[in-house]
Amino acid sequence: MFKQRTKQGFTLVECLFSLLILALLFEAAVLTLQSYQRWIKAAETDHGLEWQNFVMVFEAELNHFQVQQVGLDYLDLVDRQDDKKTYRIVLNKQRLYKQPGYQPYLYQVAEWRLAQFGESLRVEVSFTNGQVYQTYFWLRPRQDESRP
Repeated sequence: MFKQRTKQGFTLVECLFSLLILALLFEAAVLTLQSYQRWIKAAETDHGLEWQNFVMVFEAELNHFQVQQVGLDYLDLVDRQDDKKTYRIVLNKQRLYKQPGYQPYLYQVAEWRLAQFGESLRVEVSFTNGQVYQTYFWLRPRQDESRP
């Protein structure tokens, strides 16, 4: 009654099913790439490592220099070995750096605030992506002030 075909081939249903599987695989690949790009962008915009590096470098600077004056957005330093060498740490064009010259500490800084409380210095940095970091530094007294 029914003849069996000897030739084998794809039917329309099998072709549609294979296209559906291919579309699902393509969608999974696109979602994976988008997720990876979001992860990379988040890692690039996180300033945690830069902040930790800044804290270490800034602490070394405070050990080498004496704080002369603390403003709301600047810090004046004097070399402990040579009182004639003065430096200023400022924020200009979203860069935190030491003058004279150009020694950058941080980039993409929206604002930084300083406050001195006795022998400690509070530093708060706001980055352009909204992250805010804050820490306290202990200020070493002058060598001539520490002697009785």
